[in-house]
Amino acid sequence: MATVKHSPSKKINRLINYCEKRAELTSSHLLIAEDRKSVQQQMKLTRELFNKNDGVEGHHFIQSFKPGEVTPEQANELGLELAKKMHPNREAIIYTHTDKDHIHNHIVLNSPDIEQGKKLSVTRKHYYDWQRANDRLCRERGLSIVEEKQKREKVTLPEYHLMAKGKMPYKEHLRQALDRAKEIVTSLQELKIYVKEKFSIDSKMQKGKVYFKTPEMERYISGNRLGNNYSKEGLEREFERNAKEYERRVQQLREERKQPTNQAEHELRGNDCPPESDRGLSLDLSQREYEQRNDDDTGARKNQTDEPTSTRGDSIDFEAIHRQLAERNRATQEIYQQQFGDSSRDDQKNGKSVRGEQANRSREIGQHERQYGHTGPHVTPTNQKQSRRTRRQQQEHDLER
Repeated sequence: MATVKHSPSKKINRLINYCEKRAELTSSHLLIAEDRKSVQQQMKLTRELFNKNDGVEGHHFIQSFKPGEVTPEQANELGLELAKKMHPNREAIIYTHTDKDHIHNHIVLNSPDIEQGKKLSVTRKHYYDWQRANDRLCRERGLSIVEEKQKREKVTLPEYHLMAKGKMPYKEHLRQALDRAKEIVTSLQELKIYVKEKFSIDSKMQKGKVYFKTPEMERYISGNRLGNNYSKEGLEREFERNAKEYERRVQQLREERKQPTNQAEHELRGNDCPPESDRGLSLDLSQREYEQRNDDDTGARKNQTDEPTSTRGDSIDFEAIHRQLAERNRATQEIYQQQFGDSSRDDQKNGKSVRGEQANRSREIGQHERQYGHTGPHVTPTNQKQSRRTRRQQQEHDLER
């Protein structure tokens, strides 16, 4: 199991002297050389450059491993990676010791930052960040870590009396509500919305901790008082686990749904035509375009034959539909001719006779205009005879008078 300890140093030269005497392996970060005098001189010049010689000159971290888990080379590599990850802009030197039952590293950091010149101030949060980063590196390499002890759920005297009366204490009510929410939500924001809607529990974040309050409570209570599983870190671990489980279930459902679809598709197309997933799709754009052109050429050659074009999937064969409509139209005309063939021929003859009479009438009107130059209403020969008879009768009548 890997652990990390920290202590500030006001005499960094003494610390380097002690660490170098028993070191089996040495590595450095942002240092020109790794011998004792060169390291001390370079770190001193960096502090003088930014005027940071007073107070804390450096920081000392001890990284320890479980006996028999790592070799000195592996331990030194882990210490160097941890120093680079936590403080990439600070000078560091790592000494690996094997004088104890367990292998451990002494990581010495120079206090000022080489870019901005700010001194390092290790707070409790910074120390916990080192621990979490160290645990993460050890998990990636399959090494053991120190598991956090589960905080025992204490029962106060008032809560004991409530439970004796068959009533639920407010802490137990919060635990049950959070246990139910942790199975569904995947973030603190979702947790806040869920417990508010379902259980009317208010929550807030303050100073890196999460607090809860039921409608019956007057003050907020920290999740740490409910147990380690209900603190901010414990809830985030549960959310991360839920997210991974959700992704696993979604992937499993996708595979289960995809497999029957491909089998049914294969049965519909026949054994000679494999499903799309079995054909293999090219990821190269040029290859996909080449395959598409080949498919278009094959389809064009099929359309030139007399065989009907087969459709597949959701595509529509408009040529087949057009041929079907044409056949239906021809069949309808044949039926119409069989039932109404004679009457239609008579109608055609009558239509021809009427058009002939109209043509004769037009020819008579044209001859009359050419003969008499009449521009008014058209006068046919019949109307001309009637007008002569009318004038003769008018003359006879005048004579009688």
